[in-house]
Amino acid sequence: MPINDDELITPENIASMQSILDDEALRSKGDFNGVMGSMPEWVPDFHKNKFITIRNNLLNDTRGFDGEFATEENIIKWIDSHEAGVYEYPFDLRDQIGTLFQYRHAVKLGEIEGLRLLAGDYAVLGTSYSEEQSERAKQPRKLTKSNKESIWKRH
Repeated sequence: MPINDDELITPENIASMQSILDDEALRSKGDFNGVMGSMPEWVPDFHKNKFITIRNNLLNDTRGFDGEFATEENIIKWIDSHEAGVYEYPFDLRDQIGTLFQYRHAVKLGEIEGLRLLAGDYAVLGTSYSEEQSERAKQPRKLTKSNKESIWKRH
């Protein structure tokens, strides 16, 4: 039997969605620490979205992993152990913790080296070129005869 939209829009469902949105707003506040906060603007959207998905999946999981729950403190501890090469976290989480470690490490490296780690040299070249063009565009230019003619034609 198909479900219609009226059956999906209930006060309980609306309250649940608001709770999820509130959680996401709280999780995105503050400085980025590998689990909480927002990634810097220079991080490609693909990686930002992947980070949010991994973080929310871990923090929203109520089953636990080998007897441990994925709290902010535990996830930071697991990322730290990954960085140290000790891998003291549940085996099932190796891919997610490895990815969170990579993101935290990239942000610590800063824009140029972090972008190189996440997206490669071409992304760094593109960013550098874009910044260079922006700086060049701010510089005053000589008004040439062809520029004057172009301005007069438009007005």
